[in-house]
Parts: sequence; structure tokens; C-alpha cells
Amino acid sequence: GKEPGLPKLPAYQPSAWSETDPATGEEWIYGLGIYNMKGAIACYVEALNAIQNAGVKLKGNVTVGAVGGEIEMGAIDQYQGKHYRGGGCGACYLATHGGSADMAVIGEPSEMRVVLGHMGYVYHKITVYGTPAHTTYAHNAVNAILKMKKILDALERWAPKYREAHPYGNSNANVNIAAIEGGWPWRCSRTPVFCNLYLDTRLLPRQHPLEIKREIQDIIEEIVAGDPDLKVDLEMYMSNPGAEIEDDEYIYGAIKRAHKSVHGQDPETVTEGWISDASHITRYGIPALNYGPSGRTRSGVPGWDPNIGEHVSLEDLYQTTKVYASLLLDVCGKPREEILPHIQRKIDQQRHSTVTL
Repeated sequence: GKEPGLPKLPAYQPSAWSETDPATGEEWIYGLGIYNMKGAIACYVEALNAIQNAGVKLKGNVTVGAVGGEIEMGAIDQYQGKHYRGGGCGACYLATHGGSADMAVIGEPSEMRVVLGHMGYVYHKITVYGTPAHTTYAHNAVNAILKMKKILDALERWAPKYREAHPYGNSNANVNIAAIEGGWPWRCSRTPVFCNLYLDTRLLPRQHPLEIKREIQDIIEEIVAGDPDLKVDLEMYMSNPGAEIEDDEYIYGAIKRAHKSVHGQDPETVTEGWISDASHITRYGIPALNYGPSGRTRSGVPGWDPNIGEHVSLEDLYQTTKVYASLLLDVCGKPREEILPHIQRKIDQQRHSTVTL
């Protein structure tokens, strides 16, 4: 709670959690991580407990991969070390160290909707350079912050065009001008000799990160052509792909059957602009989708309400646990050879693909 510039919103203040009883006795549970996505972890565990307590012997194996490092972060500049690791590093480690499976379900906050695909992201750092001078002579210096404004304005004009040009399912790829820093706050008598701008651009599942970098580079070069004093560097420092599976995957049919067995109707299938560990898991041949309990808020604000903070409905946790248990009985309650032909067909299709040069 002592981070500089921490917003004065209830959800960002330490007191917001310390003064709230996590279990109010009502429908909602509150606390850091319960929404994204410790609530789903609880559902995983209780679904397995229910099956074990019922004395059911599954024919398949179940792995609960409660990995860390999923959150969207990228170490850069002075922001280094374990506190800045993210981007699915835990899932990537799991997938490359024996954590394989025939299929996977990830419990990201989907409001009990099935997420067959989601976007990835690319982080860029733009640096503009200035010249040093005392305030007395600032009118003759190149001010890096003022020069950055030209690029900032151009990016602001570009962002809605990029968004409109990149639809994906029920959403569009967004651009976030995420951070800016420059100069020395403790020495305002000197002109800023640098200004850094940090940008997050959402990436479609089949889109190449360099496509985005080239677009940004074109914007910069056009501005530089009209301003000989403008010195700029562009660096891509984080790129994570999107994830997408086909609707004929066994896991998709299984999660739909499980949802319908609990709710009496088919689940809604959507795409999302956020990223999950499916980006890494699918890259290692494991069909993965998202289906989780969180997403419905007490206030009715879609997805997330910063004025309340992280919370999840007890009823949603209970219903999702039942869906997960039903899913496990479907997938792991059958001999593997009943499911394997479907999986093997997918593998054979990939193996027999041809490329014409």
C-alpha cells in the first residue's frame, strides 16, 4: 500500500481488505486473489474432494497445476527480479518440466462462460532523448518530455484505428498507453534528457508481434522525418501469443456437457481480450480453454469493479465446483481409448499437414 502514486480508490487501499470480513455470511467472499483466480483453485480442490469422498475411482489422471507467475507483467529497466516476473512463466515451466496432459481447463474469471480463444499482448518501450540544460537556458534545449508529446499524440490517434482493424469474436484488440517517465522530480532545475513511454498492444491469436512493432515504427519515422531534433529508440520487451482451440476439441464438448448437466442449458462461448496460461499450454500440444467462477460482481459492473475490489459469489463457486466434478467424471471416468481416437485424429491431421514451397 506504499507504492508511489497508488490510486485513492477503496480497492487499492490496504484498509479496504483489513476492514472487510472475507466471509460476510452473505453471498460474497472478499479478498486479494479470490477473483483472479484463487476462487477457481478452491473449485478444483473441492471437485476432487467430492469425487474422492464419493468413492469414485477415476480411470484417468488429474493434475492440478496451481502455478504462479501468470499475471501480465514484463521486467524492464530497474524493475527486475521476482516481483516483476509474469507472463505465464509458471505455466511455461510446468509445461516444459513434465506437466503434460491430454487436455486442460483454466479457471480464469469467465463468469462460467467458455472461453475458446483469447488475445496475447506485446509491450513496447519508446525512448526519446533530449539535451541537458539549466532552467535558465531551457528555451535552447531539447526537452525530451515535450518531444515525446508528439509521439504520444500520434499513438493516441492510431489506437482507435488499430482497435477497429483488429476485431476478435465479441471484442477488439486494444491499445493501452500504460506508463511514462522522464526527467528527475528531485531536480526540476534541469531539462529532461530522456522520456520513456510504455505501451501495451493486444495481439490476435494468429497475429505476429513484429506486425505491431512495424506499425509503431512507421508512426515514429513519420514524426522524425519532420523534426530533425527528435531522437527515438523503440524496443519490444515483452511478447506473449494469444491462444485458440477449435470447437471440435473433446474438452470443449466435455465442458459444455458438464455445464448443461448443472445449469440445464448450454454455456455461452466467448472470446476475450485478456491473456491466460492457455497461451503457453496450447503451444505444447495441450488443448486448453478457460472456464471459471468469477466475473459476476455484487454491483453488477461487468467483470471488475475497482470500488469494491476482488470478490466472488459463494453460489458461483458452488456451481462451478459441480461443473468441474462433472467434467472430471466425463473425461477421466472413461477408458483412455474411448477419448484417444479423437485426440489421435487431431495429432494425425497436424502430422500429415503439407507445405508447398
